[in-house]
Formats: sequence, structure tokens, C-alpha cells
Amino acid sequence: MRLWLRKVKSMAGKYELEHIPGGGKHQIALSGTRLGLIARGRKEASNLTSPTFEVLQFAGLMSFDFIVLDFDRGDIESADTGGVMGILTQLLERDAAMKFCERVDVCCTGYDSDSRELWEIPEVRAFVQRLDRQFPYWCYFLARNGEGLLWLTYCLYPIARTQDEKKRLWFPAIAKYIEGQGIPQMTALCRYVGCSDEEAVRLTNDAVNYLVYKPQGKYVPERPARPTQTSARFPRATERSEADAQYDLGSLYYRGLNQRDGPEVISIPQNYELAAMWLRKAADKGQGAAQNALGTIYQIGHGVDRDEKQAAAWYRKAAERGNADGQYNLGNLYYYGGGVARDYAQAAVWFRKAGDQGRQDAQFALGVLYDEGKGVPQDHAQAARWFRKAAEHGHAVAQCNLGHQYCKGEGLPQDYIQAAFWYKKAADQGNADAQFGLAGIYFFGYGVSQDYREAYLWACLAVAGSKPLVQEGFSKARDAAAAKLSPAQRSEVEERVRSWVAEHTTV
Repeated sequence: MRLWLRKVKSMAGKYELEHIPGGGKHQIALSGTRLGLIARGRKEASNLTSPTFEVLQFAGLMSFDFIVLDFDRGDIESADTGGVMGILTQLLERDAAMKFCERVDVCCTGYDSDSRELWEIPEVRAFVQRLDRQFPYWCYFLARNGEGLLWLTYCLYPIARTQDEKKRLWFPAIAKYIEGQGIPQMTALCRYVGCSDEEAVRLTNDAVNYLVYKPQGKYVPERPARPTQTSARFPRATERSEADAQYDLGSLYYRGLNQRDGPEVISIPQNYELAAMWLRKAADKGQGAAQNALGTIYQIGHGVDRDEKQAAAWYRKAAERGNADGQYNLGNLYYYGGGVARDYAQAAVWFRKAGDQGRQDAQFALGVLYDEGKGVPQDHAQAARWFRKAAEHGHAVAQCNLGHQYCKGEGLPQDYIQAAFWYKKAADQGNADAQFGLAGIYFFGYGVSQDYREAYLWACLAVAGSKPLVQEGFSKARDAAAAKLSPAQRSEVEERVRSWVAEHTTV
């Protein structure tokens, strides 16, 4: 596809653009501005060399003040949205998004001899619906003084030809589109470009008014004059770098948003495909957190085909930029052999880098490597050192492992008081192994006063939270503690168990 700058003679405040190759006309009520038309191929380019037009080959979107996007029949019938998306994605760079807010229109060529409305043609509807899934920002970009937003959204509604059908089918469809797609995506993009609250409200209200009243011929713009000062419309644009803003928007799409802002609820649906698109934009600019997030998306297969090699490539980019999450995730791939050959030594390298930045999972993982002697010489003292770092950050399994080491005197002086301390921290987080260890501490009175009720309590919790593989052994410890108690004492402890479970269960 090609974009052309056309200096067009103004006629009564309107620019007349020839539809190519259909020969139709497209009028836009603008004056004193530079227009760009997206057209296809050399044949169309030669048709623009009339005395009315001066034609220059496209050098960049920012050369223009207004863009008209021409959907070509060939692309529509082949269901090829690639060329159109090549232009639309350029609009999502922040400077372009600010400049072309309400400064784009769409037209469709090749159907001039077709008596049907565009929104009645099945292949046009299918093309627009596919495009809408990739680029749902029409309400933000499309001009209100053109017809593009109208016929394009008609393609998203059920086909209705009579006035009765339009009232019955279109009104609910318009409301569904506004609430489920139009306004949420407008909100997301306004956040990205740093709109002022006033401008975001105006854009939203104007889009709603257009979609509801334009079909009835009753649309009145929210504000006829567009502000000329970009800084007034987008005062928060410079608060974050463009890459950071893209990362934030990608993250927003990945998790979704549903929060109350005063009397209104702001809702942006979770969308993995849009998350991947925005995260890639930020990642391509070298944003480390986005590179790591894109690696996760490829590893899981959210919004993209699952590809561990791609995941490893993006994790590596993030890791080499010093992103601790990327370093840990790359280390994890080396540990398990996902997308890269298994290499414990490389896993240790990346776990150490992430651990030095305080990433608790990496600290724990490096402790495991030292404990097992994988990729590094076996060293229980080093294992304890890294387990302690993770434990102090609240890592439950590291706390449990540190308790084990104190209990056995492995890599540390044997110390049952310290063992009980770390078992309790992990047990309070629901770690079944630590609950079992704490039950043993109380049963035998190691470092604490012997207490069969406490032993029974923690053994019951260990059994309830454990995997089938170890339940038999845990059950024997529970039964041994139960045998030391009277029926009344057991009942009292079992009530405590129920209360503990209720307090620690999240819905």
C-alpha cells in the first residue's frame, strides 16, 4: 500500500478526493490542510496526475494533517488486512495518535457498480469485523464530519434494511458496541496518549452522540472547534516515555480493568491479542519489562502461538538489559530446557544476576542449585545463604528449606529454635511441608515446650494441604499426635483447624 500527499484545491470548504479506481468522489469538510490518501499500486498513482493534484510519494504519516484510508476490493475479497494494518499500526505511535485523533476517515473502492450498501456486502462485513479485532480504535481516530465511522460500525451490527429492523436490531447493537468495545477502547487509548480529563470526556461523549444520533440525522458535535494546542489536549503525554506508555497499555489489556471512578465504572476487557501488540511495540523500543512480558506471552501462548524459542529470545533481550524478571525467567528456561538446551550452569548465571537484584524466586532457585550441586559445586552453606535471602523476602518454600537446614544442621549449626521460627513463618503461609516439620518440633519438644495439641494442629493442616504422595506419612504423624490427646482435646484442636482454614482461604 502507498500513502500519497495531495495538495487539493479547496472548493467551498471541502476537499474532493477521487475514489480509485472506482471513479467515485469522497468529500471531507476541511480546508487549509494537507491530506493523505492510502491507495494501491502504480496504476492508481498515475491516475492522480491531474491538474487538480500535486502528488508526492509518502515519506511518513506525520507529513499529513488528515488521512483517508482506502479499503481496496482486492484486499477485501482476499481477506487480507495486512496492508491496512501496516498503516494503522503506525497511527498507534504516540505522536501520530495525538496528531490524528479524529483526523482519519475510511472509504471503500471497487464497489461503485454494486447497488448494495457497503455494510450489506458479506465480504466487506467480514473484512471490517476481522480488522476491528486487530484495531478497535475507530471511535478515537475516525472523523465525525465523514461517513467512515458510520458505515464501518454498521458492518459490526446485524444487517437491517427497514426502519423497523433498524430500531429492533441496531439500537441494542449500538448500545452493546458502545459499552463493550467503543468506549473501553477509547478510554484505553486516551490513557496511552495522556489525554486531559476534559478531552477524554469530550471524545467519549462525542463518539456516543455520533453513534446514536448520526443514523437518525440528529448528530451535533460535542464541540465544533478542535483545539489547536496539542499540549492542552494531551497534558500528560510526557509523564512517561512512549515505550513505558505502550508497556502500561499492553499490561492493562493483559489483565483487564474494572474499577470505579466516582459514580462511573471504568471497564477495559482483557484482550491477549491487543496485549501482545502493545507489548511488542514497547519491546521493540528496548523496554525491558515489555520484553520480559512478551517472553511470558510466548511461553504461555496468550494472544500468540506458543513458542518457547521466541520466549527465550525475548527473555534474553530483557535479561541483557538488566531486567530481573527476564533474568529469572531465562534462568528457568535453562533449568528446565524450554526453548534452549538444558544448562544448569547458565541457569545459575541468570538466577544469580536476578537474585542480586532481590528477585526472591531467583534467590530460592540458586539455593536449590547449590543444595543439589547442579551447575555449581554442591555447597550447603551457600544454599542456606540464598535460601535466607529469599526467606527474608517472604518466600515460603525457602523459609521451609531454611527450617530443614537448621533442623538437620546442614550448612548451618543445628538450631531447633531457629528451625521452629522459619517453619512457623512458612506454615503460616500454608506450606504443608513446614506444617509437618512444625508438628514434629512440637511433638518431640525440639527447641520448644512439648505440646501435643500444637503437634496435632499442624499435622492436621499438613495432611489437609499436602499432595497425595506424602499424605500417608503426614497422616501417621497426625494420628500419633491424636493418640496423645483426649477426645475433648481433639475436638478443641479440630475446631481450631477449621478456623485456621477459614481465615486462610481466599475466594
